[in-house]
Amino acid sequence: MAAWVGLTPEGFRQRKIREPAIQEVIDEERGKGKVSLRRSQWKLAQAGNPTMNIWLGKQWLGQRDKQDIDQTNTVNVTIIKPGAKQKK
Repeated sequence: MAAWVGLTPEGFRQRKIREPAIQEVIDEERGKGKVSLRRSQWKLAQAGNPTMNIWLGKQWLGQRDKQDIDQTNTVNVTIIKPGAKQKK
């Protein structure tokens, strides 16, 4: 945004401090962008886009992918006392 208005990043930060209305406009426009994105995502989901349906289900409905992982392993350990002869 700083480059777009011809300022350095630090200059832009300072200007926002001096003029709080700048941040208010940024927040308002960001909110409008989020609404637009949500609307677009909803339309994709309603059109049957499986990826969007899965994503929205996870985000809004708390759904998740269930993965059953079987980590059954057998480990054999041989303990040898120092100085003891090892069996072959």
